[in-house]
Amino acid sequence: MPSKENEVLKKLYNSTFPIDNFSIKDAQSFYFRINTNRKNHKLVHQEGLIKNEEGEEVLMLDFDGFETDVASTDFLKVADELHEIINEEYFSIIKEPVKQYMRTGKLEIE
Repeated sequence: MPSKENEVLKKLYNSTFPIDNFSIKDAQSFYFRINTNRKNHKLVHQEGLIKNEEGEEVLMLDFDGFETDVASTDFLKVADELHEIINEEYFSIIKEPVKQYMRTGKLEIE
């Protein structure tokens, strides 16, 4: 995030951070995790405010899809379905300025 402000967070992400109750600027830490079902598979969605290697605070998004007891004949089908679920989840969180940044390397926030 270019700046640690609620308005910037709101313009870039559909975050789980409760911006109606707290200021991201005042948050010293934030972590959200849910294990849930999506389309008959398992999904772990994690989100948090962490420091990167440069010491900057960033919003971490982590999605893991998994399944157990998959027949070997279904490995590729299940892997494709899990990839689709993670892709949908990720793109439901990021907003257009982040998508544009991924395409161009330029972050423009209006």
